[in-house]
Amino acid sequence: MKALRYISKVVEEKRPITERVILQIHKLVTHKTLLEDQSGRYRTVPIYVVRRRSGMPQEVMYVGPDAKKVVQLVKALVRWIQESEHRDIHPIVVAGIVHQEIAAIHPFVDAMAVLRGHLPRLFSISEV
Repeated sequence: MKALRYISKVVEEKRPITERVILQIHKLVTHKTLLEDQSGRYRTVPIYVVRRRSGMPQEVMYVGPDAKKVVQLVKALVRWIQESEHRDIHPIVVAGIVHQEIAAIHPFVDAMAVLRGHLPRLFSISEV
């Protein structure tokens, strides 16, 4: 709930989407569910998406970018988001692209699905 209130406040105040906003959303979403040094902070370790099926060997479906590249990738995404505001790109399209890019960058150790659900709301709410 706190994350949704924060997102509403960002939209109401017409604040730009920044790294700080993204980190704050993650911190609010993961409060008391992740270790304090992981909540609202970029990952510093490798990340893998693994498919687990009963009776079958685990299968690595995706390997995230090197943790050393996460900050520059998020900065590039934020720059693109800010530039998209000056182009004729519908906010729902921007939201979909941001959803995909956050999934690909995988900047956090956990709560990616929740973050991917919340972050695009910044764009879709602003159009309501």
